[in-house]
Order: sequence, then structure tokens, then C-alpha cells
Amino acid sequence: MRKKKVIHAILVILLVSMFYAPLVLADETEKPSLVALGDSITAGFNLADPEREAFPFLIGGGQLDVTNLGVPGWTTSDLLDALQIDEAFIQVIQDSDVITINIGSNDLLQAARFAEIMANPTLFDPAQMNDDVLAASGLLSSNLIDIITLIRTNSSSPIVLYNIYNPIVAGDDMFSATLFQAADAIIKSVNEHIISSFNSTEYGIVVVDAFVAFDGNQEIYMLPNDVHPNIVGQQILAGLANALLATILPPPEEPTEEDPPIDEEPPEEPIIEEPPIEEDPPEEEQPSENTEEELPVFEEEEIEEEKSNEEDQTHTEDDEKKEEKEKEIKSEQQTSTNSEDDKHKLPNTASALYTYLAIGLSVLMLGFLLLVFSKQQLKKLN
Repeated sequence: MRKKKVIHAILVILLVSMFYAPLVLADETEKPSLVALGDSITAGFNLADPEREAFPFLIGGGQLDVTNLGVPGWTTSDLLDALQIDEAFIQVIQDSDVITINIGSNDLLQAARFAEIMANPTLFDPAQMNDDVLAASGLLSSNLIDIITLIRTNSSSPIVLYNIYNPIVAGDDMFSATLFQAADAIIKSVNEHIISSFNSTEYGIVVVDAFVAFDGNQEIYMLPNDVHPNIVGQQILAGLANALLATILPPPEEPTEEDPPIDEEPPEEPIIEEPPIEEDPPEEEQPSENTEEELPVFEEEEIEEEKSNEEDQTHTEDDEKKEEKEKEIKSEQQTSTNSEDDKHKLPNTASALYTYLAIGLSVLMLGFLLLVFSKQQLKKLN
């Protein structure tokens, strides 16, 4: 009895999986993939739930398969090294449908010695900061060129490149106001002369303006006493990409189960009979005294010509009618032939159904054989 129950259970499982497997596969749809490259801003540093609140996960409203490769503290040099060495980075880029890049803030902050100045405001020297950042911006530009070149070597996916926002909050005191103004001028210059130059329709690169989006809103969009965006700031960054998403990444076409239309021959155009051209009757000539005897001869010839023209026209109309009847007969025969062929044709789903039925019958036969075999074994045991 145990063997019978096991065999029945196996048969039920096989039949259920056979019929439901195609439905499961049909429901699975592959989402477009987004690869996010960057630093702590991309990583969602200091957020409560970076895997849900960081801006890459907010792009597309959950309709994208996101791979977040943002690493806190990274500069453009770090990202370039990863693309040159780490094969995993190249692999996900090759499989991507859209790529975001948010990098460069740490290049400028480190060059400006921002952390040291915040710890000791007496170190703040606007002229020295400007010189240090100017030197760092040259390396930033060179690294961005190499980064985008490597990406383009491995992928033609559209690139959304974020420019740099000013992370300094303009305070009421002299130090905060002066530091804000100095950082604002430096970052604006880097954005205009370096990052904006990468905007290119030809190479599929779109630069989005995070600087303008955050300008004057640092207290609203950033974490307290921090240079990183809060959840609102992350939503603003995602919104910049969402505004472009419809143009750079068109939605995929939904698959349809309808059979492709059968090419039908265009119907024959009906022959339009042109009405016979009515000839103007010849003008009657005034008979003269000298031509009275010739008049009857002229009238006889005219009557004969009219009769011959009428006969020719009648023959032409008869021929046209015969041709029309022959064409109608041929089209009716062709239509009947096509309808008979259509009756014998199987729908496109017939082959799949027959395959499933064949598998089902095979499984049932296997189960039947197993039942017979188990009965024989039970008889031997008895």
C-alpha cells in the first residue's frame, strides 16, 4: 500500500508541474537593469535603510533591477581603478540597460582639506583652497574621460552623469558664509568647465544638474551637520534621472499572445466600365442645287458606319462581361480552396498542446507500468 501511495503522489506532482510550469514562466518578466557608480552619495551613506532610500533604488519607481556600486569615500581615481581591475564591475556594466555616475565630490573635498578646516577654522585660506582645488580638478577631468571611455568600450547603455552640488550650509556667522561662498564658486566652475562638457547626445551621455537642484535648499535636502543627502535629497537626485528615463530608456513592449496575422492577397480591384463616348452627330450640310443627287449616297454611308460602331461596342461590352465572369469564378474557386485549407490548418498552440498531452500520456503510462510492477512485487512478497 505504501508503494501505491508513493506512486500516486509522484504522478500527481508530475501532472501538476507539467501544467503549471508554462504559466509560471510566462509570468516572469525581466526588468531593465540600472548600474549605479559613485561614492557615499550613491551608496546612501548615513541613511536608515540605504538599500531602499538611496537614490538609485528610487529611480524608475521599482521597475528597474538596480545594482548599486557606490562606495563611501571613493574619488574618481578609485572608480577608475575598479573599472580597470575588477572584472565584476565590467560584467555588470556589460549587462546594464542604463548607468548612473555620481562621483567627484570627494576629489574636491579632499583637495580643499574640508574636514581639517571644519575641525580648525583657522586653517581656512580661500586663495590656497582655490589653488588646491584647481589642481585636483585637472585630475578629476582626466579620470572622468578614462572612466567613460572604459564604460563605452564595454557598453552602449545611456549614461546619466550627475554634476556636483555644494554641501556647505550657509550659516549666519562670518566663517560659514565665507566658506559657503568659496565652495560655491569653486564647484560652479568645475561643473561648468569640466562636468558639463561630457554632455553628449552622440555618446549617449546626459548631465543632470544636482547643483541647481540643491542650491539654497541644503538645510532641507541634507542630513544635519553632514554633507550627505537625507531621504528628501535622495528623492531629488532620483527625480533628476526619472525626468529623463522615458527618453533614454523607452518601456519594453509587452508580449502579446495573438498569432501573427496571415498575409492575405489584396482583393482584385473591380473593373470599372467606362461609359461609351458619345460622338456629336455630324452637322447637316445644307444641300446645294448641284449636290441633290449625291445626298442619298452620303446618308447611306453614314448609317452603315453607325451600325458598325454599334456592333463593335456591343462586342466589346460582351467581351468585358465574359472576362468579369471568368474572374469572379476564379476568385470564388480560390476563396473556397483557401477556406478548405484553413479548415485543415491547426492553430499555433496545437503543437504545444499536443506536446503537453504526449508528456502527460507518457507519464500516465509510466505510472501504470509502475502500478503493475508493484502489484507483481506484492504478490511475490505474499
